[in-house]
Amino acid sequence: MAFSFTITKTGVEGNRKTVEGAYANSSSTGGTIKTGLNVVTWFELIPSGATANTNAPVLNADLPVAGDSVVIVTDSNKPGFWKAEGY
Repeated sequence: MAFSFTITKTGVEGNRKTVEGAYANSSSTGGTIKTGLNVVTWFELIPSGATANTNAPVLNADLPVAGDSVVIVTDSNKPGFWKAEGY
């Protein structure tokens, strides 16, 4: 299995939209998450899993990100959760 993501929750906080989900990967070191936002102004990654991560997952971009796609870099076989805010 390669990198995959899901959207589990969407909402509105004031004039900003929020999107939350999970990601999983095996034999890959990250991938693209499509948030559905036009501009991503804030992004958080929360690692999960049975074993500790060697490296923290990171966003491979400077904020704000134009468009709905953000690229993350993770250790192989390290799932987690994500949350994005924007417009």
